[in-house]
Amino acid sequence: MLKPEIHINFEGFSDKELIDLYVSENDIRYFSVLFIRYNHLIFGVCMKYLKNIEDSKDMVMDLYEKVLSDLKKHEVDNFRSWIYVTTRNQCLLKLRKEKRQPTMNDEYILSNVVDSSTLWHPDNCDVDEFRLNNLDICIEKLSIEQRNCVNQFYFKKKSYNKIAALFDLDIKKVKSNIQNGKRNLKNCIDQIAENTE
Repeated sequence: MLKPEIHINFEGFSDKELIDLYVSENDIRYFSVLFIRYNHLIFGVCMKYLKNIEDSKDMVMDLYEKVLSDLKKHEVDNFRSWIYVTTRNQCLLKLRKEKRQPTMNDEYILSNVVDSSTLWHPDNCDVDEFRLNNLDICIEKLSIEQRNCVNQFYFKKKSYNKIAALFDLDIKKVKSNIQNGKRNLKNCIDQIAENTE
């Protein structure tokens, strides 16, 4: 884990202030304080996806270099949300490159089943973790046919024909279940988010 070699007390600085100071003064000390502030979150997300301590440590170091550069290119208002999504994306990218299959967790389902670029794009700082954490509730609200078809199509990589044969359904019904399941998931997640605002 990274250790700060900083002797000035930056505890009173907000994330946004540290970002602005780093960008305007090009002083890596401000960035280091910010990154170390979220080091445990970053490492935790890496462990969740990569399931390996050494791989996760390497990813933290890679992210340090990436974020060091990216903060100068993007306007980031909510660093915590932004670094969370950026870390998740980098881990998933690594898994895809290594052809390792991610586990069927909430974030993976959201990114692959629910069409919502605002939830997945690392530059979007309005990512609502509450929506991610409540996806299980929404999946349970799907009809059994929709849930089965969505799971088989996206996570088992089954074709429409194989799903139709597996559940003794017409292909049109399979397609309908997948489309309706996706729409219902998104609507449910959006409704939960609206009700908590």
